[in-house]
Amino acid sequence: MKTIILFLLLISLITFAKTRGDLKSDLGSFAKSNTSSSSSSDDDDDDDDNDSSYSSNNSNSSSEYNRNNYNNSTKISFSGMWFWEKFYFPERSHKKVEKESRILYLSSSYNHQSWKPTGINNAKLDTTELNFTKFELALFFNSLYFSYETSFDGANLAKQRELLEIREDKKHAWERFLSEIVLPFTITLNNKPFARVYLSYDEQVFISTVTSLEEKYYIPRTESGKSDNESVDSLKISAGDKIVTETLFKNWHLGFRMDYHHAFKSNLGFFALSYNKPYSLTIDDKQMDEQIHDTDFDAYGLFIDLIFDSKFFHLRTGFKLGGGKVNLVGLDTKVDDLVDEDFSTMYFQFNGDIGLFYDVTENIRIESLFKMEYRNFYLSRSDSNEDDDIDDSASFDLNSDYIFTFYAGISYSF
Repeated sequence: MKTIILFLLLISLITFAKTRGDLKSDLGSFAKSNTSSSSSSDDDDDDDDNDSSYSSNNSNSSSEYNRNNYNNSTKISFSGMWFWEKFYFPERSHKKVEKESRILYLSSSYNHQSWKPTGINNAKLDTTELNFTKFELALFFNSLYFSYETSFDGANLAKQRELLEIREDKKHAWERFLSEIVLPFTITLNNKPFARVYLSYDEQVFISTVTSLEEKYYIPRTESGKSDNESVDSLKISAGDKIVTETLFKNWHLGFRMDYHHAFKSNLGFFALSYNKPYSLTIDDKQMDEQIHDTDFDAYGLFIDLIFDSKFFHLRTGFKLGGGKVNLVGLDTKVDDLVDEDFSTMYFQFNGDIGLFYDVTENIRIESLFKMEYRNFYLSRSDSNEDDDIDDSASFDLNSDYIFTFYAGISYSF
Protein backbone atom coordinates (compact mmCIF):
# COMPACT_ATOMS: atom_id res chain seq x y z
CA MET A 1 0.00 0.00 0.00
CA LYS A 2 2.85 2.41 0.82
CA THR A 3 4.39 1.64 -2.58
CA ILE A 4 1.13 2.47 -4.36
CA ILE A 5 0.78 5.77 -2.49
CA LEU A 6 4.40 6.79 -3.23
CA PHE A 7 3.93 5.85 -6.89
CA LEU A 8 0.83 8.03 -7.19
CA LEU A 9 2.55 10.93 -5.44
CA LEU A 10 5.52 10.59 -7.80
CA ILE A 11 3.20 10.80 -10.80
CA SER A 12 1.63 13.89 -9.26
CA LEU A 13 4.97 15.64 -8.84
CA ILE A 14 6.16 14.78 -12.35
CA THR A 15 2.94 15.94 -13.92
CA PHE A 16 2.98 19.14 -11.90
CA ALA A 17 6.55 19.91 -12.95
CA LYS A 18 5.71 19.44 -16.63
CA THR A 19 2.65 21.65 -16.47
CA ARG A 20 3.90 24.32 -14.04
CA GLY A 21 4.17 26.95 -16.72
CA ASP A 22 0.69 26.23 -18.03
CA LEU A 23 -0.75 26.17 -14.56
CA LYS A 24 0.18 29.79 -13.92
CA SER A 25 -1.89 31.04 -16.80
CA ASP A 26 -4.61 28.44 -16.25
CA LEU A 27 -4.97 29.28 -12.56
CA GLY A 28 -4.99 32.97 -13.39
CA SER A 29 -7.83 32.61 -15.87
CA PHE A 30 -9.45 30.10 -13.52
CA ALA A 31 -9.48 32.59 -10.62
CA LYS A 32 -10.66 35.37 -12.94
CA SER A 33 -13.59 33.32 -14.23
CA ASN A 34 -14.57 32.30 -10.71
CA THR A 35 -14.38 35.90 -9.51
CA SER A 36 -16.64 37.08 -12.29
CA SER A 37 -19.19 34.40 -11.46
CA SER A 38 -19.02 34.73 -7.67
CA SER A 39 -22.43 36.33 -7.39
CA SER A 40 -24.11 33.52 -9.28
CA SER A 41 -22.27 30.85 -7.30
CA ASP A 42 -23.52 32.43 -4.07
CA ASP A 43 -27.07 32.07 -5.35
CA ASP A 44 -26.42 28.41 -6.02
CA ASP A 45 -25.23 27.58 -2.49
CA ASP A 46 -28.54 26.00 -1.58
CA ASP A 47 -28.46 23.85 -4.69
CA ASP A 48 -24.94 22.69 -3.86
CA ASP A 49 -26.09 21.67 -0.41
CA ASN A 50 -29.05 19.82 -1.89
CA ASP A 51 -26.70 17.86 -4.09
CA SER A 52 -24.79 16.62 -1.08
CA SER A 53 -24.72 12.95 -0.24
CA TYR A 54 -23.84 10.74 2.69
CA SER A 55 -21.74 7.65 3.11
CA SER A 56 -20.17 6.39 6.35
CA ASN A 57 -16.35 6.50 6.24
CA ASN A 58 -16.53 7.37 2.50
CA SER A 59 -16.28 10.64 0.51
CA ASN A 60 -17.56 11.53 -2.95
CA SER A 61 -15.51 13.39 -5.53
CA SER A 62 -16.43 16.83 -6.78
CA SER A 63 -18.69 16.90 -9.81
CA GLU A 64 -16.77 19.94 -11.05
CA TYR A 65 -13.56 19.75 -13.09
CA ASN A 66 -10.94 22.10 -14.44
CA ARG A 67 -12.13 22.52 -18.03
CA ASN A 68 -9.02 23.21 -20.08
CA ASN A 69 -8.72 22.57 -23.80
CA TYR A 70 -6.64 19.52 -24.69
CA ASN A 71 -5.02 18.50 -27.93
CA ASN A 72 -5.40 14.77 -27.33
CA SER A 73 -8.79 13.11 -27.04
CA THR A 74 -7.69 11.01 -24.04
CA LYS A 75 -5.08 12.01 -21.47
CA ILE A 76 -4.38 12.42 -17.78
CA SER A 77 -4.16 16.03 -16.62
CA PHE A 78 -3.31 17.66 -13.32
CA SER A 79 -6.43 19.69 -12.61
CA GLY A 80 -4.86 22.58 -10.77
CA MET A 81 -3.42 22.15 -7.29
CA TRP A 82 -5.27 20.13 -4.68
CA PHE A 83 -5.35 23.30 -2.60
CA TRP A 84 -7.37 25.03 -5.34
CA GLU A 85 -9.77 22.13 -5.66
CA LYS A 86 -10.54 22.25 -1.95
CA PHE A 87 -11.59 25.88 -2.03
CA TYR A 88 -13.06 26.32 -5.49
CA PHE A 89 -14.76 22.92 -5.66
CA PRO A 90 -15.82 22.30 -2.04
CA GLU A 91 -18.05 19.31 -1.41
CA ARG A 92 -20.52 18.94 1.41
CA SER A 93 -21.35 15.39 0.45
CA HIS A 94 -19.69 13.68 3.40
CA LYS A 95 -18.41 14.52 6.83
CA LYS A 96 -14.83 13.46 5.97
CA VAL A 97 -14.71 15.87 3.05
CA GLU A 98 -16.10 18.57 5.27
CA LYS A 99 -13.23 17.93 7.68
CA GLU A 100 -10.74 18.37 4.86
CA SER A 101 -12.39 21.47 3.41
CA ARG A 102 -13.41 23.25 6.63
CA ILE A 103 -11.51 25.22 9.25
CA LEU A 104 -13.58 23.68 12.04
CA TYR A 105 -15.54 20.41 12.11
CA LEU A 106 -17.35 19.21 15.24
CA SER A 107 -19.65 16.17 15.45
CA SER A 108 -21.41 13.81 17.83
CA SER A 109 -22.79 10.46 16.69
CA TYR A 110 -24.22 7.12 17.77
CA ASN A 111 -22.64 4.06 16.12
CA HIS A 112 -23.69 0.42 16.03
CA GLN A 113 -21.86 -2.42 14.31
CA SER A 114 -22.36 -6.18 14.38
CA TRP A 115 -20.80 -9.17 12.64
CA LYS A 116 -22.41 -12.51 11.85
CA PRO A 117 -19.85 -15.11 10.65
CA THR A 118 -20.34 -18.65 9.41
CA GLY A 119 -21.10 -20.96 12.32
CA ILE A 120 -19.08 -23.91 13.54
CA ASN A 121 -20.74 -27.32 13.91
CA ASN A 122 -21.45 -28.35 17.50
CA ALA A 123 -20.23 -25.04 18.86
CA LYS A 124 -21.78 -21.76 19.91
CA LEU A 125 -20.35 -18.68 18.20
CA ASP A 126 -20.86 -15.23 19.74
CA THR A 127 -19.54 -11.91 18.47
CA THR A 128 -19.30 -8.61 20.32
CA GLU A 129 -21.65 -5.91 19.06
CA LEU A 130 -20.56 -2.30 19.20
CA ASN A 131 -22.83 0.38 20.64
CA PHE A 132 -20.87 3.56 21.21
CA THR A 133 -20.96 7.32 21.04
CA LYS A 134 -18.25 9.12 19.10
CA PHE A 135 -17.15 12.74 19.41
CA GLU A 136 -14.95 14.31 16.73
CA LEU A 137 -13.09 17.60 16.42
CA ALA A 138 -11.11 18.52 13.31
CA LEU A 139 -9.23 21.82 12.86
CA PHE A 140 -7.57 23.50 9.89
CA PHE A 141 -8.74 21.19 7.12
CA ASN A 142 -8.29 18.00 9.17
CA SER A 143 -4.62 18.70 9.86
CA LEU A 144 -5.45 18.50 13.60
CA TYR A 145 -7.89 15.76 14.55
CA PHE A 146 -9.25 14.52 17.90
CA SER A 147 -11.81 11.80 18.59
CA TYR A 148 -13.27 10.04 21.61
CA GLU A 149 -15.35 6.85 21.66
CA THR A 150 -17.25 5.45 24.64
CA SER A 151 -19.63 2.51 25.05
CA PHE A 152 -22.75 2.97 27.12
CA ASP A 153 -25.14 0.07 26.46
CA GLY A 154 -25.36 -3.54 25.33
CA ALA A 155 -25.57 -7.12 26.55
CA ASN A 156 -21.88 -7.18 27.47
CA LEU A 157 -20.59 -3.71 28.23
CA ALA A 158 -17.17 -4.97 29.37
CA LYS A 159 -16.64 -6.73 26.01
CA GLN A 160 -17.68 -3.59 24.15
CA ARG A 161 -15.16 -1.50 26.01
CA GLU A 162 -12.49 -4.13 25.43
CA LEU A 163 -13.28 -3.96 21.71
CA LEU A 164 -13.01 -0.17 21.74
CA GLU A 165 -9.56 -0.49 23.33
CA ILE A 166 -8.51 -2.92 20.60
CA ARG A 167 -9.84 -0.51 17.94
CA GLU A 168 -7.82 2.30 19.50
CA ASP A 169 -4.64 0.19 19.70
CA LYS A 170 -4.87 -0.82 16.04
CA LYS A 171 -5.77 2.62 14.75
CA HIS A 172 -3.21 4.47 12.63
CA ALA A 173 -3.05 8.25 12.33
CA TRP A 174 -2.92 8.05 8.52
CA GLU A 175 -6.15 6.06 8.22
CA ARG A 176 -8.39 9.11 8.34
CA PHE A 177 -6.59 10.56 5.30
CA LEU A 178 -6.91 7.34 3.28
CA SER A 179 -10.42 6.28 4.30
CA GLU A 180 -11.57 7.50 0.88
CA ILE A 181 -9.89 10.09 -1.34
CA VAL A 182 -10.09 11.17 -4.95
CA LEU A 183 -6.67 12.25 -6.18
CA PRO A 184 -6.30 15.54 -8.10
CA PHE A 185 -5.97 13.97 -11.53
CA THR A 186 -8.51 14.19 -14.32
CA ILE A 187 -8.77 11.71 -17.17
CA THR A 188 -10.39 13.40 -20.16
CA LEU A 189 -12.14 11.70 -23.04
CA ASN A 190 -12.86 13.75 -26.19
CA ASN A 191 -11.89 16.91 -24.30
CA LYS A 192 -14.45 16.17 -21.58
CA PRO A 193 -13.78 15.17 -17.95
CA PHE A 194 -14.24 11.43 -17.57
CA ALA A 195 -12.72 10.07 -14.36
CA ARG A 196 -10.31 10.63 -11.50
CA VAL A 197 -8.08 8.31 -9.49
CA TYR A 198 -9.85 6.82 -6.47
CA LEU A 199 -8.17 5.28 -3.41
CA SER A 200 -9.61 4.00 -0.13
CA TYR A 201 -8.62 1.97 2.91
CA ASP A 202 -10.82 0.70 5.72
CA GLU A 203 -10.43 -1.44 8.84
CA GLN A 204 -13.05 -3.18 10.96
CA VAL A 205 -12.25 -4.90 14.26
CA PHE A 206 -14.35 -7.55 16.06
CA ILE A 207 -14.11 -10.06 18.92
CA SER A 208 -15.54 -13.57 18.58
CA THR A 209 -16.05 -16.24 21.25
CA VAL A 210 -16.40 -19.91 20.28
CA THR A 211 -17.88 -22.17 22.98
CA SER A 212 -17.44 -25.84 22.14
CA LEU A 213 -20.42 -28.14 22.77
CA GLU A 214 -18.33 -31.30 22.40
CA GLU A 215 -14.74 -32.43 22.50
CA LYS A 216 -12.74 -30.77 19.70
CA TYR A 217 -9.19 -29.88 18.75
CA TYR A 218 -8.08 -26.29 18.38
CA ILE A 219 -5.17 -25.65 16.01
CA PRO A 220 -3.93 -22.11 16.68
CA ARG A 221 -1.71 -19.84 14.67
CA THR A 222 1.97 -20.75 14.91
CA GLU A 223 5.08 -18.93 13.78
CA SER A 224 6.06 -21.84 11.54
CA GLY A 225 3.15 -23.82 10.10
CA LYS A 226 3.18 -27.60 9.95
CA SER A 227 2.86 -29.57 6.75
CA ASP A 228 0.84 -32.54 7.98
CA ASN A 229 -2.07 -32.94 10.35
CA GLU A 230 -0.37 -35.47 12.67
CA SER A 231 2.54 -33.17 13.58
CA VAL A 232 0.44 -30.14 14.39
CA ASP A 233 0.54 -28.88 17.98
CA SER A 234 -3.21 -28.92 18.63
CA LEU A 235 -5.05 -28.13 21.84
CA LYS A 236 -7.71 -30.52 23.07
CA ILE A 237 -10.79 -28.66 24.26
CA SER A 238 -13.81 -30.06 26.07
CA ALA A 239 -17.47 -29.08 26.04
CA GLY A 240 -17.85 -25.66 27.59
CA ASP A 241 -14.32 -24.48 26.78
CA LYS A 242 -14.07 -21.09 25.03
CA ILE A 243 -11.84 -19.71 22.29
CA VAL A 244 -11.68 -15.90 22.23
CA THR A 245 -10.01 -14.23 19.26
CA GLU A 246 -9.77 -10.86 17.54
CA THR A 247 -10.72 -10.45 13.89
CA LEU A 248 -9.39 -7.57 11.82
CA PHE A 249 -10.88 -6.86 8.38
CA LYS A 250 -8.63 -4.87 6.02
CA ASN A 251 -10.03 -3.46 2.78
CA TRP A 252 -8.13 -1.69 -0.02
CA HIS A 253 -9.57 -0.11 -3.18
CA LEU A 254 -7.76 1.51 -6.10
CA GLY A 255 -9.57 2.63 -9.22
CA PHE A 256 -11.47 5.50 -10.80
CA ARG A 257 -14.30 7.79 -9.73
CA MET A 258 -16.63 8.72 -12.58
CA ASP A 259 -19.18 11.53 -12.33
CA TYR A 260 -21.94 11.02 -14.87
CA HIS A 261 -24.26 13.56 -13.29
CA HIS A 262 -24.42 15.55 -10.06
CA ALA A 263 -26.77 12.85 -8.73
CA PHE A 264 -25.05 9.75 -10.13
CA LYS A 265 -21.47 8.56 -9.68
CA SER A 266 -19.59 5.28 -9.80
CA ASN A 267 -16.32 3.78 -8.58
CA LEU A 268 -14.57 1.09 -10.59
CA GLY A 269 -11.24 -0.64 -10.03
CA PHE A 270 -9.32 -3.24 -8.05
CA PHE A 271 -9.82 -4.40 -4.47
CA ALA A 272 -7.94 -6.48 -1.90
CA LEU A 273 -9.36 -7.91 1.30
CA SER A 274 -7.82 -9.82 4.21
CA TYR A 275 -8.99 -10.98 7.63
CA ASN A 276 -8.62 -13.85 10.12
CA LYS A 277 -10.96 -15.82 12.38
CA PRO A 278 -11.58 -19.31 13.89
CA TYR A 279 -12.98 -21.64 11.24
CA SER A 280 -13.92 -25.30 10.65
CA LEU A 281 -13.86 -26.79 7.16
CA THR A 282 -17.05 -28.69 6.31
CA ILE A 283 -17.31 -29.04 2.55
CA ASP A 284 -18.18 -31.98 0.34
CA ASP A 285 -16.24 -35.01 1.67
CA LYS A 286 -13.79 -32.84 3.63
CA GLN A 287 -15.51 -32.89 7.01
CA MET A 288 -13.07 -31.42 9.50
CA ASP A 289 -15.61 -30.04 11.95
CA GLU A 290 -13.89 -31.78 14.84
CA GLN A 291 -11.09 -29.27 14.35
CA ILE A 292 -11.15 -25.49 14.79
CA HIS A 293 -8.42 -23.64 12.91
CA ASP A 294 -7.06 -20.14 13.07
CA THR A 295 -7.68 -19.25 9.43
CA ASP A 296 -6.62 -16.42 7.12
CA PHE A 297 -8.99 -15.25 4.38
CA ASP A 298 -7.70 -13.24 1.42
CA ALA A 299 -9.45 -11.99 -1.71
CA TYR A 300 -8.59 -9.79 -4.69
CA GLY A 301 -10.29 -8.80 -7.92
CA LEU A 302 -12.57 -6.14 -9.42
CA PHE A 303 -15.13 -3.94 -7.72
CA ILE A 304 -17.81 -1.49 -8.77
CA ASP A 305 -19.85 0.96 -6.69
CA LEU A 306 -22.96 2.72 -8.00
CA ILE A 307 -23.84 5.90 -6.09
CA PHE A 308 -27.09 7.86 -6.36
CA ASP A 309 -27.82 11.10 -4.52
CA SER A 310 -30.96 13.17 -4.24
CA LYS A 311 -31.85 16.15 -2.08
CA PHE A 312 -32.12 14.25 1.22
CA PHE A 313 -31.30 10.70 0.18
CA HIS A 314 -28.17 8.68 -0.59
CA LEU A 315 -28.04 5.16 -2.06
CA ARG A 316 -24.88 3.16 -2.69
CA THR A 317 -24.68 -0.38 -4.09
CA GLY A 318 -21.46 -2.29 -4.65
CA PHE A 319 -20.23 -5.63 -5.97
CA LYS A 320 -16.88 -7.42 -5.80
CA LEU A 321 -15.80 -10.51 -7.70
CA GLY A 322 -12.42 -12.20 -7.83
CA GLY A 323 -10.17 -14.94 -6.58
CA GLY A 324 -9.73 -15.98 -2.98
CA LYS A 325 -7.54 -17.92 -0.60
CA VAL A 326 -8.56 -19.72 2.60
CA ASN A 327 -5.45 -20.75 4.55
CA LEU A 328 -5.59 -23.05 7.59
CA VAL A 329 -2.67 -21.36 9.31
CA GLY A 330 -1.64 -24.08 11.77
CA LEU A 331 -1.50 -26.66 8.98
CA ASP A 332 0.01 -24.19 6.55
CA THR A 333 -2.50 -25.59 4.06
CA LYS A 334 -4.91 -23.90 1.69
CA VAL A 335 -8.37 -25.30 1.10
CA ASP A 336 -7.51 -25.52 -2.62
CA ASP A 337 -4.89 -28.16 -1.72
CA LEU A 338 -7.50 -30.37 -0.02
CA VAL A 339 -9.91 -30.67 -2.98
CA ASP A 340 -9.69 -31.67 -6.62
CA GLU A 341 -7.33 -29.52 -8.65
CA ASP A 342 -10.21 -28.52 -10.94
CA PHE A 343 -11.65 -26.43 -8.11
CA SER A 344 -10.50 -22.95 -7.29
CA THR A 345 -11.47 -20.59 -4.47
CA MET A 346 -13.54 -17.59 -5.57
CA TYR A 347 -14.88 -14.55 -3.77
CA PHE A 348 -18.10 -12.55 -4.09
CA GLN A 349 -19.30 -9.55 -2.11
CA PHE A 350 -22.42 -7.41 -2.11
CA ASN A 351 -22.75 -4.25 -0.07
CA GLY A 352 -25.37 -1.57 0.06
CA ASP A 353 -26.05 1.47 2.18
CA ILE A 354 -28.92 3.91 2.52
CA GLY A 355 -28.36 7.36 3.99
CA LEU A 356 -30.66 10.21 4.97
CA PHE A 357 -29.38 13.70 5.68
CA TYR A 358 -30.71 17.18 6.23
CA ASP A 359 -28.90 20.50 6.35
CA VAL A 360 -30.56 22.47 9.14
CA THR A 361 -28.43 25.48 8.26
CA GLU A 362 -25.40 26.02 6.09
CA ASN A 363 -23.21 24.84 8.97
CA ILE A 364 -25.34 22.23 10.78
CA ARG A 365 -26.18 18.82 9.36
CA ILE A 366 -28.20 15.87 10.68
CA GLU A 367 -27.50 12.51 9.02
CA SER A 368 -27.96 8.78 9.37
CA LEU A 369 -26.81 5.66 7.55
CA PHE A 370 -27.59 1.94 7.43
CA LYS A 371 -25.09 -0.36 5.70
CA MET A 372 -25.01 -4.11 5.04
CA GLU A 373 -22.08 -6.15 3.69
CA TYR A 374 -22.25 -9.78 2.55
CA ARG A 375 -18.90 -11.53 1.95
CA ASN A 376 -18.69 -15.04 0.54
CA PHE A 377 -15.86 -17.47 -0.27
CA TYR A 378 -16.78 -20.51 -2.36
CA LEU A 379 -15.20 -23.32 -4.39
CA SER A 380 -15.97 -23.27 -8.09
CA ARG A 381 -15.38 -25.66 -10.97
CA SER A 382 -16.26 -24.71 -14.55
CA ASP A 383 -17.76 -27.08 -17.12
CA SER A 384 -14.92 -29.24 -18.44
CA ASN A 385 -16.55 -29.70 -21.86
CA GLU A 386 -19.15 -27.21 -22.99
CA ASP A 387 -19.72 -29.10 -26.24
CA ASP A 388 -21.31 -32.15 -24.62
CA ASP A 389 -24.71 -32.38 -22.96
CA ILE A 390 -23.28 -33.01 -19.51
CA ASP A 391 -22.75 -30.04 -17.27
CA ASP A 392 -20.16 -31.02 -14.66
CA SER A 393 -19.67 -27.54 -13.24
CA ALA A 394 -20.02 -27.29 -9.49
CA SER A 395 -19.95 -24.77 -6.66
CA PHE A 396 -19.59 -25.28 -2.91
CA ASP A 397 -19.92 -22.64 -0.24
CA LEU A 398 -16.92 -22.26 2.08
CA ASN A 399 -17.61 -19.26 4.24
CA SER A 400 -19.84 -16.22 4.56
CA ASP A 401 -19.77 -13.11 6.74
CA TYR A 402 -22.42 -10.44 7.29
CA ILE A 403 -21.54 -7.03 8.71
CA PHE A 404 -24.22 -4.52 9.70
CA THR A 405 -23.50 -0.87 10.47
CA PHE A 406 -25.76 1.93 11.66
CA TYR A 407 -24.79 5.56 12.17
CA ALA A 408 -26.70 8.66 13.25
CA GLY A 409 -25.23 12.01 14.15
CA ILE A 410 -25.16 15.78 14.03
CA SER A 411 -22.26 17.94 12.89
CA TYR A 412 -21.26 21.60 12.82
CA SER A 413 -18.62 23.01 10.49
CA PHE A 414 -17.46 26.21 8.83
